[in-house]
Amino acid sequence: MFKVMLVDDQQIIRRQIKRIPVWGEYSGFQVVQEAEDGREALDKLLQAPVDLLISDIKMPRINGLELLKEVSEKQLATCVVFLSEYQEFSYAQEAIKYGVFDYLVKPVQQEELSRVLEKVQEYIKNKQAEQVKLQSLEENLSSGISVYYPDGHIKTVIELLLRGNSEALLKTRSMAEDVIKAVDYHLVKAEVLLEKAHQEIWEALYCHHPWMEKFADSKVHSPPEFSKARGTDHLVEKLEDRVKLLLELLDKLVFMSYRHSVIEQVCKMVLNQAESELSVHHIAEVHHISKNYLGDLFKSETGKTLCEYITMVKMERAVKILRTEDVRTYEVAYRLGYKNQEYFSKVFKRYTGRAPSDLKPKHQ
Repeated sequence: MFKVMLVDDQQIIRRQIKRIPVWGEYSGFQVVQEAEDGREALDKLLQAPVDLLISDIKMPRINGLELLKEVSEKQLATCVVFLSEYQEFSYAQEAIKYGVFDYLVKPVQQEELSRVLEKVQEYIKNKQAEQVKLQSLEENLSSGISVYYPDGHIKTVIELLLRGNSEALLKTRSMAEDVIKAVDYHLVKAEVLLEKAHQEIWEALYCHHPWMEKFADSKVHSPPEFSKARGTDHLVEKLEDRVKLLLELLDKLVFMSYRHSVIEQVCKMVLNQAESELSVHHIAEVHHISKNYLGDLFKSETGKTLCEYITMVKMERAVKILRTEDVRTYEVAYRLGYKNQEYFSKVFKRYTGRAPSDLKPKHQ
């Protein structure tokens, strides 16, 4: 039996949907959970994911689109169907771009609900069959994976990324195209091999830069959704996009200097210790150079003062904390070494153009 959650701030709507005679053995779907708003739904889904989430679009605290993003990111429901009013029709269609499976117009009619449930069931069963097929293929490939696996290409991509070299993108495309050609354009085989390649690239970078997990969007290190690829060209694009995100993150936060290795060392120190009180004086002491020399060197090599860089890193970390954790602004300020919450908020708004509260889940 497929599990369903209903989310709507009006109990009468939830009751009306539950009373439609389509649940149970008739359709293979059963309503197992309910919620009045997106926040309650998210809390419950984190404890027990479902196969199908049927949710209103306009809700207090967390609305439908915000809930959809969280559910998709954390894989808390296989399919999401939105409930909408007639006047919200265009809004519901816009939501399809963000991964919503389908929509139902309120009040929900039996015929339409049955139609959607049939589509969802077919999609879930196909996905389950695909996962079994992928697992079987992966097991079969494991013994002879060296025949197809692009070890040399992957090492080159990693080396280029660690140097912040944009040629990593060209090498990624070349690697993906070679893999696809080696498996004779077999889409599923290519998916398995390129997913392994992506995982190896991420793990190598994380090993070299442990700080990345504290700054990277979940998209950067989560497996690309190769199973949704429309063809081999789309596979290449998906992998290339992930490597591009990695390159952008490294390029933004790590300054390379071939003349002065201390620049990269300073960047790593700041990134690893973002959640502490950092000063130019302390960093200079650790690297056994004078404060003034370090400041001048950093500015001449990067175009930023070291204080500006420290602030940038702390604000980037603050963004990640506010978007992924349920914390208050003063807690974020304290964690990042700011004793004055008002000052932290002022710096944050100057850097991002938004107040810290705007980035909390309910405002995303």
